[in-house]
Amino acid sequence: MPNQKKKSEYMLHVASLRDFTRLISIVEMNSPIFAVKRGKEYSLFAVGIDNVFHEKLACVVEVEEMSSFLMYMPVHNDTKDYAVITSDISKYASDFKRAVFPIMIMKSMPFRESQKYPNRVTVSETSNMKELVRGIMGTMRNGTGISYAFSFNYKKNRYIAAFLAPEMLFYCKSEIPEGNNFIQYDYNNDSYKSYEYLPNSHNIICVVNLEKPFDFFKC
Repeated sequence: MPNQKKKSEYMLHVASLRDFTRLISIVEMNSPIFAVKRGKEYSLFAVGIDNVFHEKLACVVEVEEMSSFLMYMPVHNDTKDYAVITSDISKYASDFKRAVFPIMIMKSMPFRESQKYPNRVTVSETSNMKELVRGIMGTMRNGTGISYAFSFNYKKNRYIAAFLAPEMLFYCKSEIPEGNNFIQYDYNNDSYKSYEYLPNSHNIICVVNLEKPFDFFKC
């Protein structure tokens, strides 16, 4: 088969397998999850479409072991969410909220990884975190449901950020403990709380931790 020039993709490097599955459980996938062995580790990739603005979103995480399925349990024994790569999904049959993602193992990368975000992005800071949380709520259908935001370190601070309009990233300094990966918004008193586990409620923002900030991020 003749060599074809591979397309370039900008990849979000997420911090852990839990962050990877937290994101792909929300974003509409338009490709299988696939893996490529690179050195002694595997790179696990997913390419999806953002539900709000229908823009491409691609992410990657490095893992040591590989098998047939990626499983995600938003609530695992009433503690933190849980992700595992396994060949036997029957072991997790009691986790009724589980999500199962088949993995396709590739011989080589189907695209070239780009270090530069493809579009010009406007970066804007909100006055505080409550404003950002309320803005994310506004992107949901009827103002309710589940969405996501990104968290990352930049210089000496931790930030929370989200795309709330095409090619526009809104951010603020994080006001929640690192490790609290779920934010619940309360319309009744215009407030939010953060949790280590997924609360049994509506109006949830899942926090996806990145290994490094966006290449275009400056503040």
